[in-house]
Order: sequence, then structure tokens, then C-alpha cells
Amino acid sequence: MMRHKEIEELIQKKLDREITRDEESILFKHVKECPECRSYYLEMERIKESLTGLIEFFPGLDFKVRVLARIRIRKRNFLPKFMPVFAGIYFVSLIILLFSPLLNYLGKKFLVSLPNVLRVFGILRSAGDGIMLLISSLLRLGLPQFSFWFLFCLFAFCLFIKIMEKFKEERWVISKSY
Repeated sequence: MMRHKEIEELIQKKLDREITRDEESILFKHVKECPECRSYYLEMERIKESLTGLIEFFPGLDFKVRVLARIRIRKRNFLPKFMPVFAGIYFVSLIILLFSPLLNYLGKKFLVSLPNVLRVFGILRSAGDGIMLLISSLLRLGLPQFSFWFLFCLFAFCLFIKIMEKFKEERWVISKSY
């Protein structure tokens, strides 16, 4: 006589259609003799039949949009909260920059000469063209919309790379005359 745990495993194998003929004969022989295993087998068969009779439901494509509209979830935008802080930081840094000797130094050494100014605008234009080409190609592919900060960081990174390339190519040197 087999133990009840082994018979339960055979019942599961029978329901999953993984049972062999020998195991099936052992199972039915035991189920005829044991009322407890017989009731377990019949209960499992009834559950299997009720599960196969279920209708599968697939929500429509706009289900998520409708649910979110109903519960009215808004994206939290932290920027309006901290706008006065950003404005204050911007204003203070602008004042510091205006009164610092760094602006005077850069004006004398770098930005005054017309060829250097034109090079900087050329770098900005080429980096901007590259970024716009990248953004337009990503949007045509149907990728998600980018936030302003992501695009700004991407532009700043590409601009930094372009300026570093120009420094390497032309070996710009800012003299250290004080």
C-alpha cells in the first residue's frame, strides 16, 4: 500500500497528463480502496474542470489610460516648488560672476579675439546640429518623449566633447600671465 503523499503526487501527475500507464493503474487501484484519496481525486478533477471552463479576459489597449484618468494621478513636478531657490542661486551666481576677476580674465584672454569667438560659435552650432539630428531620429523611431533636463544634459555633454576635441586639434592654450 502506498502512502497518501505518493498518491497525491500521482493525482497531480494524472491531472497534468504526465502519468505513465503503470502509475495510472496503481493510482486507480488505490483510489478504489481509499475513500480519502478518492474524495481528493474527485475534488481535484472538479477544480480542473471548473478552471478549464473559465473565460479569459483581456482588457483593451486603452485600459491603462482609462484607469489612470479615473484615479486622476498627476505626475509630480518638483520644479515649481523649487523655482524660487533656483532663481536665487542663479541670481547670486550671476552677481558673483560679474564681480569676479574670472570674467575679466576670460574677456581679455579668450573671448575678445574675433577668431576665438567664431570658433566657439562654430562648436556650438555643430554640437547643436548633432543633438537636433539625434533627437529627431529618436522621435521618429517612436521612443518616449525626453524631458527638458535630459536634453539639456545631453547637449551640455556633447558640447563639452566638441570643445575638448577642438582643444586637442588646435592645441588652444590660455597663457598664464597675471
